[in-house]
Amino acid sequence: MTAQLSLGRVDQVLATAEQIDDLVEHSDSWSRSLVRIDVATALLRQRTPDVDRAMLLGKEALAFCGDVPIRSVWQRSRDLYAQAREWPDHPAVQEYGEELRTWGSQLGPWRWRVRGSVTPKENAGCPCSRPTRHVPRAATRRSE
Repeated sequence: MTAQLSLGRVDQVLATAEQIDDLVEHSDSWSRSLVRIDVATALLRQRTPDVDRAMLLGKEALAFCGDVPIRSVWQRSRDLYAQAREWPDHPAVQEYGEELRTWGSQLGPWRWRVRGSVTPKENAGCPCSRPTRHVPRAATRRSE
């Protein structure tokens, strides 16, 4: 779906979402979040945008992840908000923006960490990955 969305195939994204709805609802929270964000984005990009429904799906995506998001949910939630700013006075956009800010403020400083910049001790509190995901920078450089 994400690839279809990036190609501008909004109708295909919405049709695919409808076809896989049952599967998605029985998937992990991150998958449910990512699909909702894709559908929300498609709803904003269609000829007649459905801003209310898009922002509702965006809020659901944030709720599914709770305080344990993956980087792609965080990034795509922010991208959704950036697109929704086309309707800055719309109450649903304002509510989503506020919820996104609140949700983001509860995530902690790890969300801005770049792969390789966290020591194993710091990584222990990172809910977004397994301990092996973060590798110290020195270990990633080739020796000359």
